[in-house]
Amino acid sequence: MVDVAASVASSSTGHEPWAIVQGVQSVLEMVHTTTGLPWWATLLLSGVTVRAAIFPFYVFQIQAMQRLMRARPDFSKLYSAYKYARTFTPGSDHKGHLDAILLGRRGFKAVMKKYNTRPIQTIMGSVAYIPLFALMAFSARDMIRSGNFAGLDSGGLLFWKNLMETDSTYVLPILAATSTYGNLELSVRTKSGFWTTLLQGGQYITILAVPVMVNLPQGVFFYWLGASWSSMAQTIAMNNNNFRRRIGLLPRVTETQPPAAAVAEMLGKAPPDATGGATVVKTAPTKSQQ
Repeated sequence: MVDVAASVASSSTGHEPWAIVQGVQSVLEMVHTTTGLPWWATLLLSGVTVRAAIFPFYVFQIQAMQRLMRARPDFSKLYSAYKYARTFTPGSDHKGHLDAILLGRRGFKAVMKKYNTRPIQTIMGSVAYIPLFALMAFSARDMIRSGNFAGLDSGGLLFWKNLMETDSTYVLPILAATSTYGNLELSVRTKSGFWTTLLQGGQYITILAVPVMVNLPQGVFFYWLGASWSSMAQTIAMNNNNFRRRIGLLPRVTETQPPAAAVAEMLGKAPPDATGGATVVKTAPTKSQQ
């Protein structure tokens, strides 16, 4: 992905990076010169900083999902009313069916307003992080390959002194892929349904991307590892209920599914919310949404 973006940028701008990319590179160079950190540490720190900057969006996303969970009983009632209206509306009464749909839509908006949430809010962290991560990775790659920044050919660490070269040992790309895979694995353990499938797909893509990753310059991986390791630390912290309480999130509660809830689920009804809206991680057979 980074290579494709680079080729498009080079062909369309005469080998000049985009203005936003130049801005990111200028910030990285300023951090390097003002702090005196070696280039590898500057790139590593930039990855940590990006993840820290996105953290409030991630917290906001979880809060929105918890509000949406509390709205589930109202959504169940709304859907039941909609099914009832359709059942007793003749098939030839097209206006009646349309009125039922419009009424359901108004009810949906009313529930969303009541719980102060929107579907887009439940993916706010990803919407903010993915483009920013890609921008930083591309900016670092272009900076390293351009040869316009002094010290990158000797600002590395241990066996990876020249940040402009590819890693002949393959340690850095494998370590980056392993870290990303591990992050996704931590997330899979607290997800269910669609999200589990999506994250597992991301794990397969990570493995398949290793042959492409080995062609990236070594410097890119220091940024990658900084972002990946800080993401892993964040995920571990968010699994700690004490930490969750300190930042205003409801704790995760581990519980088995009671018989009444199992029967309600079989009948297609929402079981009573006995957790007060807390995120629930079920021991069997499924896992929670958060």
